Amino acid sequence: MSDSCIPTVTYGLANNPNISMAVNGSTYTITEAQMCDAPANSRPFKVIMHKAVLTTTVDDTLHFYRVGNGSTNYFTSPKLPSTSKSINFIAYADMGEGVVRLEDREALGTSHLVQSIHRGTPLDFIAHVGDLAYADGKYTVWDSFMRLIEPTASRIPYMIAIGNHEFDYLAGGEKDRSNDTHYEPSWGNFDQGDSGGECGAMTTGRFPMPRPQPEVDNPPYWYSFEVGPVHFVVISTEHRVSPGSPQYTWISNHLAAVDRCRTPWLVALYHRPMYVVYPHKDNRVVGQHLKSFLEDLLALHEVDFTISGHVHSYYRTCAVYKNKCTDLKGGAHADEVLEKDTSEGVGKVTAGEDARQAQLQVPEEKAKKGTSSTVKGVTHFVLGTGGHILSTIEGKQELWVERGLMMWGVGTFNITGDTMRFKFMADANGTAVDEAVVYNKAAGRVCPSPTPVSPAAAAAPPPPPLAPEEAVPEAKRTGEVSWKGKQGIVLGTSTEKRTSKERKGDAPYRRLARDVL
Repeated sequence: MSDSCIPTVTYGLANNPNISMAVNGSTYTITEAQMCDAPANSRPFKVIMHKAVLTTTVDDTLHFYRVGNGSTNYFTSPKLPSTSKSINFIAYADMGEGVVRLEDREALGTSHLVQSIHRGTPLDFIAHVGDLAYADGKYTVWDSFMRLIEPTASRIPYMIAIGNHEFDYLAGGEKDRSNDTHYEPSWGNFDQGDSGGECGAMTTGRFPMPRPQPEVDNPPYWYSFEVGPVHFVVISTEHRVSPGSPQYTWISNHLAAVDRCRTPWLVALYHRPMYVVYPHKDNRVVGQHLKSFLEDLLALHEVDFTISGHVHSYYRTCAVYKNKCTDLKGGAHADEVLEKDTSEGVGKVTAGEDARQAQLQVPEEKAKKGTSSTVKGVTHFVLGTGGHILSTIEGKQELWVERGLMMWGVGTFNITGDTMRFKFMADANGTAVDEAVVYNKAAGRVCPSPTPVSPAAAAAPPPPPLAPEEAVPEAKRTGEVSWKGKQGIVLGTSTEKRTSKERKGDAPYRRLARDVL
């Protein structure tokens, strides 16, 4: 398609292909003039983008679609908010594409693994929490990345968060379209020019994320979406999140407004982690500031877990608050705790008061509301394992580290009822090398009876299997399709060492299993 034609998408229910609808899309271009700095704006280029929004009245139902005169493809409409539905999704960060940039070649293994998982257990969506293509100002790398994810992104929503390699820039801030001032704190490792001057322009053009509240949402930087029983809040750690900033105000107001009877699960997605393993001194400094800005807010509104990346390894924490494991579980499981098991990396459930760790006081704001006198800590999953060069995890870590692995792979999340079951799947062999369970903090609360929902469309045939992992025909790359149901969903190695002076006062610490080395 050229930039002068009108893009058209034909779609309908897969079980009745003789009845279809057609929607005209829009066309726009991405050029070097929209970039903030070199190398992104140093050479002329033009990327033609086509966008169409498909609206459906039935959720969780197989649909077909065709872009222009291309071949037929399929998607399942997203699950509307519902406490009775289960969801499955995959998350990772720090991927790359591995064809133009050979140092990211393990991204190919991640892509193959995601396709394999989707064939076995259909996914509701993929969450890529920052550092997508590592294009760093080279638009051809973006083309390679889009081809890499197309086998799955053409069938299920590909949701993103902004990372430093999409946004961080040094000059040209007048072209920054993120609706906030350039974030240049004196601490940490910001302001390194990691996006190669793209300043989010390429990501914004290629990934139109949902905007359910147009007057306050700011996608793809900060926004939200809902799938089944889960409300997801996406945060940009490349922008200000300190109290008084636009994003902090949005986060605070948004978390307070989430209806936990409608969507009992609450999950936060962002790129830079709050809790950072050793070494990674600069990232730990950033994490300490993020905790000072946001941890009380997440605890106040009982966020169930977070997913981030940036550190190019895998690790997960206990349910943690103020650097201490609370191990207090939510709702119906309030009298159970997770007993740590670093040998197998699998959380085991043990009942009883004796197994509890010290109970922590809630933030003052929550105490004033007359709620529980203890904080339920938040479990943090860090999945910077999508394909970029791995980084070091030391053997000795803080007690809040449950498991750490220097290994490429993805996280799989199954949420059913009040239980989330997590697995870390290794690229190398496609098997689970770590597992964990998180219980919903809103479980057990009294909610009004749900409003009856009209029955869904007649059962649709199962989707055809994914094609073998091979080049996608050109006819299938004629445009990008974003789509929505009623809820508006849209389709570096660290070498730093700690000094003995820095290590002083670190005790107590956890020694991780040898497989991190």
